[in-house]
Amino acid sequence: MNQGHLSSKQIIKTSWNNEHSREVFLDENGLRLKEMSVFDISQLDWKFRRYSYEDILSLYKFIGSSIGIFIRNFLPSARIIHGIDNVIEFRIANHNTANMIAFKNFLVETAIKELKLEEQKTTLNLLESIPIVEDGITNRFLETLQQRYAHYGPIKGSEHLFPLYSTHEGIYGKVWDKVQQLGDSYIFIAHAAVPFMIGFYLRTKNSRIFLAEKHMTTDPYKHFRRHQLDENILIPFNDVEYRYPIIIDKAYTGRTLKSLKQEFPNARTVALSPKTRMAIQNSDYFTFNDCFFEKKDVDMHDPNWHLTLLEKSLRGEPKYGN
Repeated sequence: MNQGHLSSKQIIKTSWNNEHSREVFLDENGLRLKEMSVFDISQLDWKFRRYSYEDILSLYKFIGSSIGIFIRNFLPSARIIHGIDNVIEFRIANHNTANMIAFKNFLVETAIKELKLEEQKTTLNLLESIPIVEDGITNRFLETLQQRYAHYGPIKGSEHLFPLYSTHEGIYGKVWDKVQQLGDSYIFIAHAAVPFMIGFYLRTKNSRIFLAEKHMTTDPYKHFRRHQLDENILIPFNDVEYRYPIIIDKAYTGRTLKSLKQEFPNARTVALSPKTRMAIQNSDYFTFNDCFFEKKDVDMHDPNWHLTLLEKSLRGEPKYGN
């Protein structure tokens, strides 16, 4: 693959994000560089479904020990994102998305070749991205949410920044059956949880879904909206419409889940693919790949807690179908 390079306007500065307790990389204009997950054991890519748990563990260890070398040799303009308790995901930052995609594919393909891994007949317990079903019911569901949210954005030309308008797939799995059983209404947090929200709907056809958006610090999308967010945006929701709401978000620290839970009586929270101990501690339940856990299922004193979750999630009930 081609080596990347930095122009004078792409010099990286390092900042510390207190919200997520991890590094953030900025260019000389103070703009945040693009980020990408290279390997995430809490939400493994569907392409790994035919490998064994032992193979996934080998991949994880190989990438962890060699990603720094690969970056220096093949994409020196990229940086590894370090954070507190950063053991779930290997994540990088760079100014060029195409370069990051090429680097990710190259690293994973090299690891598979070096480790001599071969696909198995069995299927691991993974979430899958599936196309949005083009039918009247699904279309009306999405259009209703888009119309209710439209006051807050996006402005024309910024639709790609808002998954509710730009996502064409849903993150699908049997884990949504268990999430559905937790309560009687489901609050998904924009923007990270939107593809999961769509997958939840495609699986359950449950339309008691509400969309919330909350930013613990500065709203990063404020320049791309029709109108600025209310302090807490929740569309639509009132005391008549729920008794036991479930608040659902993709979680790095889980602070958003914890904050929103305080606003709703009887609410319970689900962290999607949590990246840290803190994210699990700040939630009631969580998903790991296509498997459902309660917070109490995790021994946080175990130094290999993340690998234990990986094994349990991959060796869970077989996926439906092939």
